[in-house]
Amino acid sequence: MTAPLLPPLLPSPTDEKADQKASAVRPSAAKGEALCRLGDLSLDAGPVEIVRTLALQRDLAATWESLEPKSFYSRYGRRLFDLSLLAVFGVPALAIGALIFTVNLVQFRSLRKVFFLQERVGYRGQIFSIIKFRTMAEVGENHFDSWGAGAEKVRVTRVGRLLRNTHLDELPQLINVARGEMAFVGPRPEMVEIETWAASVVEGFTTRLAVPPGISGYAQITQGYTGHDDEAYAEKFRVADWYRRSQCFSLDLKIIALTLVWMVRGRGWQWNQKSVSTGVAFPTEAAPTEAAPSDD
Repeated sequence: MTAPLLPPLLPSPTDEKADQKASAVRPSAAKGEALCRLGDLSLDAGPVEIVRTLALQRDLAATWESLEPKSFYSRYGRRLFDLSLLAVFGVPALAIGALIFTVNLVQFRSLRKVFFLQERVGYRGQIFSIIKFRTMAEVGENHFDSWGAGAEKVRVTRVGRLLRNTHLDELPQLINVARGEMAFVGPRPEMVEIETWAASVVEGFTTRLAVPPGISGYAQITQGYTGHDDEAYAEKFRVADWYRRSQCFSLDLKIIALTLVWMVRGRGWQWNQKSVSTGVAFPTEAAPTEAAPSDD
């Protein structure tokens, strides 16, 4: 199993207990490099260093536990919900996926280029490979640099733009759901570099990872696409944090329904928009304000 990415765990300002716990176990920047990954320890590491690393991981696990939703649905029903949706959407997804597979094979003229795999940060900081249908020409530079410069709008193909607008490029992520790496609903998993950047500019951003990442989420149906923008990512965190606190069966069902509407309307990939009006309102007084553009 890939070693988890464990950046300094920044608590949400509204979680007082989690704040106290995380403050007690948050590693310093210097220790973070040496102690956050057990897998990074060399065979020559001394017993004291190994014990400290294990203790840190134990304390971080307790912090994650304190941040997770405690409802019966969140602990047990959510996985059943995902498996039920896989059974419902599995056959149609295979049919549509076979068509997209053929189009991409003709377009890119290579079986290797039909899909796009990329490391993302998932549940509790675990790194996994997300699977998507390829929608862009290959990039010669770093993907993070390309994202930061907004180069995706130049690299995307015509078919790729359609797939992104309808979110059909995400269909292969049903495999990630089947593996248990993702859920149907949850915060979108970020690239390792983006997660690291966002955690450095948005306090508490890492706490999103206390719930499994999703193919869709509340941010996706209220924000759209987010580029390299501090304010937009701060709003994305507010939405994700509200979802973490409010997660329930009816909310997940609502998000799935609104996602289907979003796909039909072709609004999945919006560029340079400060707000996207969807008619979706947060039902609680403590919820964040209407959001700005979000992730792919």
